[in-house]
Amino acid sequence: MSQAVARRESAHTRPSLPNHLQAAVFAALPGILPPEIADYHVSRQRCSRAVKKRKKADKDKGEGRGEVPPSPPHPELLSQLVFGLNETIKALEHGIADLKFRIMVMSDALQGKPVMPRAVAESGLLPTAPSDTSAPEPAEPATPASPLAYVLVSNLSVSPQSLIDPLPPYCATYNTHLDQYTRLAAEVHRRLPKPEAIAPPAGPQVRLVPIGKREAELSAMAGLRRVSTFAIRVSSCSRMALTDLRPDIPASTRSSASFPTLSSRPLDTA
Repeated sequence: MSQAVARRESAHTRPSLPNHLQAAVFAALPGILPPEIADYHVSRQRCSRAVKKRKKADKDKGEGRGEVPPSPPHPELLSQLVFGLNETIKALEHGIADLKFRIMVMSDALQGKPVMPRAVAESGLLPTAPSDTSAPEPAEPATPASPLAYVLVSNLSVSPQSLIDPLPPYCATYNTHLDQYTRLAAEVHRRLPKPEAIAPPAGPQVRLVPIGKREAELSAMAGLRRVSTFAIRVSSCSRMALTDLRPDIPASTRSSASFPTLSSRPLDTA
């Protein structure tokens, strides 16, 4: 296969958006990242610097620690957002692991097998594996966080581009497991009584949204020094700001997808 053909085929799998859609998504961001998000992060940084300065001054004077400024109130919306590439990948990993567990539970239920507790499944041990009886019983983990609905990445601001290469495969893997979950859940609802206990409604597919070279503007909206990637959870009401655009944003379904680079992207005339 020639390099030209390979480039053309690769271009079909790249998660990209036309310029007018990128502009529309960016115009909706103030409704997703209201000013209190930036105010909180800026105030938190100021408090952190003040605490460090006070501790240093007290240490130099040999005195006890002085009064520490109070931390700013935590905005409720902040728990529905994920900032940073590493945290976004971690959230996708947790979402994939949760879907795998739910698929296993439904498969066991359809075969008449007892449902394995989540704590056992997440430990990586089989129910028959020997364990330390002197150790305390592990606490049942908390309810998994709401899955991600959108992952927005300022892909042309990231250097090297390989840093964001994991995002398309992670999103595609999540959507693939979500499709398996949806089909299996339909079978559970058809065949088993009280299916809601093991097959609750699934959320939407995660959308990976490249927004070009807008890291500076995104960081200013978030009140952080550098933010190239952030995600919106399904439970966030602010995701409704992108509802009208969602049909035009394709869901990642191929793990071989990659981002367009500056050399492969048409000139931005917006």
